[in-house]
Amino acid sequence: MLISVIIPCFNVEDYIQECLESVYQQTYVNLEVICIDNKSSDTTWAKLQELKNTYPTLILEEEIKPGAPAARNKGLALAKGEWIQFLDADDLLLQDKLTHQMSLIKTETNMIVATSFRRNTNGHEKSMSINRDAWLGLFSTSLGITSANLWKKDLLVEVNGWNDSLKSSQEYNLMFRCLQNDANICFDDKPLTIIRERESGQISQSNPGPKWIRYIELRKNILSYLKENNPVIIKENNTFFQQRLFNAIRTLYPHAPQRAISFHHELIDKKFRPSVDGTNTKNYILMYNILGFRLTEKIKSLFK
Repeated sequence: MLISVIIPCFNVEDYIQECLESVYQQTYVNLEVICIDNKSSDTTWAKLQELKNTYPTLILEEEIKPGAPAARNKGLALAKGEWIQFLDADDLLLQDKLTHQMSLIKTETNMIVATSFRRNTNGHEKSMSINRDAWLGLFSTSLGITSANLWKKDLLVEVNGWNDSLKSSQEYNLMFRCLQNDANICFDDKPLTIIRERESGQISQSNPGPKWIRYIELRKNILSYLKENNPVIIKENNTFFQQRLFNAIRTLYPHAPQRAISFHHELIDKKFRPSVDGTNTKNYILMYNILGFRLTEKIKSLFK
């Protein structure tokens, strides 16, 4: 089966060569590789044309609309492969990634959710786990990541590809629509993708307020869908959902306090009591149980 590797490229002159080397060194050889330049202002386009001399089959196209989702959709429209490997230009595939994942596919499989390594700017790597319960994984951002996962093209076409109007939460919005479309997922616990962090230029490093608002809105939509279509999941995992919503709302508060208070009022059950975890200390929870969310966060921000 042919796999189309789609790489959106925006100002990645320092990364794209190593990224492409990781693709062309794959032990799985039935590939087409598509790079979509997304109006780069550095030498990315010239670098891609230079690399085409090394890799003559490399397909180069441009996308005027800004944002990786638009570039991925352009690549998806061009792709001839039955399976799609989206790869960010600053990420790397280990040599057996595609061979390994293709060996996992069963007749009904149309999406592979995989673990990965996250490499920070100091070169240290950490394995990122996944949740094998698809809805819980979707809600808690542990259903893989774009470059680690593998996607059947038919599934992506059926859900109309990426939402290129979103500024963040794009991959989990896509996976939400895939799950609504009865995605048949194969889980892969072998990390064969390296997600490289950059010192600058990544969307997750800017505009935290709007990012967390979009994050919470997506979880709100997930809960609304489950309440209507599979309420048993909510009944059996309500504490799980509430704890993660609560933590996200707490993270939003310093950036948009009124919106966080509104989300808390709308989405957090009055009887819910948060647990101690990486976000909530024992002292915070004690104050919250006595004073409530708004006063506790206000006091906490005064002390800061």
